[in-house]
Amino acid sequence: MPKPRLTYYQLGEGVTAFSSTRHGGSSQGNYGEFNVNRYCGDDSEAIARNRKALCKELGIRDSRLVMPHQVHGTGISQIGKTFFLLSEDIRSTALEGVDALITDVKDVCIGVSTADCIPIIIYDPQHQAAGVVHSGWRGTVANIAGHAVQSMQIAYHSRPEDMKAVIGPGISLDNFEVGDEVYEQFSEAGYPMDQIARRDEKWHIDLWKCCRLQLEASGLPSNQIQTAGICTYAQSDDYFSARKLTVNSGRILTGIILRLIVLLFTIHYSLFPSFAQSAFTALEQQKISIETPGLFDQSDAFTVDFSLLKPSEYSFPLPVGQAEARSDYNVEISSTKGDAVKAMFDGIVRMSWEHPKFGRIIVIRHDNGLETVYGRNAENRVKVGDHVKAGQTIAIVGGEADRVYCEFAVMVNGARINPEMILDLKMRRLRLKTILCRQEGKRVRVTTVEPDPWDMASRTKRDSDSRLKPSDPFKGGTKFTLDLASIPEGQWCYPLPGAKVISPYGQRGGRGHTGTDLKTKPNDPIYAAFDGVVTMSQVFYGYGNCIVLRHDNGLETLYSHNSKNLVKVGDKVKCGQKIALTGRTGRATTEHLHFEIRVNGRHYNSNMIFDHNTHRLLSKSVTFYKKGK
Repeated sequence: MPKPRLTYYQLGEGVTAFSSTRHGGSSQGNYGEFNVNRYCGDDSEAIARNRKALCKELGIRDSRLVMPHQVHGTGISQIGKTFFLLSEDIRSTALEGVDALITDVKDVCIGVSTADCIPIIIYDPQHQAAGVVHSGWRGTVANIAGHAVQSMQIAYHSRPEDMKAVIGPGISLDNFEVGDEVYEQFSEAGYPMDQIARRDEKWHIDLWKCCRLQLEASGLPSNQIQTAGICTYAQSDDYFSARKLTVNSGRILTGIILRLIVLLFTIHYSLFPSFAQSAFTALEQQKISIETPGLFDQSDAFTVDFSLLKPSEYSFPLPVGQAEARSDYNVEISSTKGDAVKAMFDGIVRMSWEHPKFGRIIVIRHDNGLETVYGRNAENRVKVGDHVKAGQTIAIVGGEADRVYCEFAVMVNGARINPEMILDLKMRRLRLKTILCRQEGKRVRVTTVEPDPWDMASRTKRDSDSRLKPSDPFKGGTKFTLDLASIPEGQWCYPLPGAKVISPYGQRGGRGHTGTDLKTKPNDPIYAAFDGVVTMSQVFYGYGNCIVLRHDNGLETLYSHNSKNLVKVGDKVKCGQKIALTGRTGRATTEHLHFEIRVNGRHYNSNMIFDHNTHRLLSKSVTFYKKGK
């Protein structure tokens, strides 16, 4: 029976996350070779063989593979232990019309099927819960990823800040061409169209970016969201693409399994194989460039997300050294005689001996699939088979002639890679990004998946535009007074006329509420409170669509959960200008405006400025005091 080839994602111990490829199955034609979806027209016997092979590969029983019949909606089903006590017919009915699954049951694979749509994996390591999402363009418009995060919060008490996510293989911006009607639906949903769309002959939409924005708006930290960076349309030889192959073709399965962790060390490593082994052949102990056994046995690609590492899990080889990259992908790190050479990551020493060309040399094989090389040492302080931790001293720096330096390199499967893909050599820091390592024949292609933080564009503009830089209303002092009585009619505006307060400033649900929630009805206009300049107009974590204005009077005002932002960063606005429409984006559970007042970054109760009953500016002076620096 053919063995399915899977693309795995690293989310930590105790979990297996993957996407299937087209390779290693029994299906034929546009369904070939590996399809496990029962709803796309493939031969049922081939599907059964493929499913059996997949479950064997994943180490689960056939009955523990759970896949819904998707309909491009927002239906979410929770898979509990009792689900497996139901008859097969009832289980099938329960999975009908469902586009996302969540579970906390161990050794169950929940998965969604895609062929250009975007699959999303969500994992909560704190509560050992997981979710999978099918986010086609309709589901993306409807914020299905945000609904899945909320469902996990309710079902498992998950916290978004603890969650990790993977945006799996799907069609890219370059290849997702849409008509005006689809563009308008994204626009009406409140997406920042200047960030997620571009116009060629037709509109193109960036679904990867949209899904990231949804997850960030739900509260997931940006550095805990991986993007696979695999375009199904461009790579249709390896991944199914309905646009390339027609809908009469196979589907990718993207899934996640929560593992029952066995605490015995030896069993732990047999259940979760590592790229680093403690026993090496004589050739591995003597040859620097040699393939890593088993590195691509399970898949033709793997990713390493450096943004997930803790500070204790990385060290620059010579923390005080000056590094210079060479054309052969080696790095010379100059230092002072007697300085300690440190292991970059946790791993196992594969080589420690005196090489005829590089002198005393150490090679460490790491669990993440990489190997690091440390040459020209005066003294090696570890031996083959030693387990080392990041930052552990492994050698004393040596050099050549009168130069003191370490000759350093990073390898994948025995080949050196450009060290500047993962290291900022000038700052001696790790670049917080993901690399994708893909086997292509006898070569390994290594590419980076660039991080895409929500505020990259606005920060760049803010840095280059003096109007957007924060002002200091205290002007070097410790207090400043704002005379509201001196602000005439026509130079202020209540942000949401006719609104009532549904949640005041202060404590709410055991935590601080930094603003005032005002409610009228959906898509009502929101107005700028004073003249000012837009310093933010983005999707921002749990705030959803969010706008921040900086005013010459020393205040900043924030307007969030908007269904649509009508201004962009750098716009000058007048008081009373319509800047947004009320909505329920982010963590909002009902359509409303979340309104904040800030001074020098610190939030204040907005009822110091406005009377929320009469919707009038207060006629008094307000003094703000500066704390700390």
